[in-house]
Amino acid sequence: MVGNGERPGMIPQIMTDVFSAIKQRPENHYSIRISYLEVYNEVIKDLLSTEDGSLDLREDPVKGLIVVGANEVVALTLNEVMSMVRIGNKNRTMESTAANEVSSRSHGILQVNIEHKDKGYGINEEIRIGRLCLIDLAGSEKAHMVLNSKGAVSYTHLTLPTIYSVYISL
Repeated sequence: MVGNGERPGMIPQIMTDVFSAIKQRPENHYSIRISYLEVYNEVIKDLLSTEDGSLDLREDPVKGLIVVGANEVVALTLNEVMSMVRIGNKNRTMESTAANEVSSRSHGILQVNIEHKDKGYGINEEIRIGRLCLIDLAGSEKAHMVLNSKGAVSYTHLTLPTIYSVYISL
């Protein structure tokens, strides 16, 4: 999802387009906030937090499902977004498998919230909010089962119902 210098992945390509579109509309005010979550063995973790521990998925009567305690970080530039993604990726659960020496064993959910409002409208201004969720699924897309470093079969996709619950909560 991140790619490399020669071949940027989805995240830098999408965020380059977002910041380019914002730059073309100086008459508007935009705010970008990101969060980055991990789902591993049915446990939700904030990849941008310095605190260990899991987050809870709860149902709010107004908002529906929410992830309680997830951090949102304001990002003003593409470099700030990519810096947060690198920090989050370093915090993801990794393990070697028969397919890859270093492989993410967790699902990652990068959420980008974009708030837009027209400049100069005062207290009656309309605020529009867009939300983009990029989900990086764990494991190999080529195999249903992969042996981990302990020789055990890893069923990483069993957590997909939790991924769906977290996704709809965002």
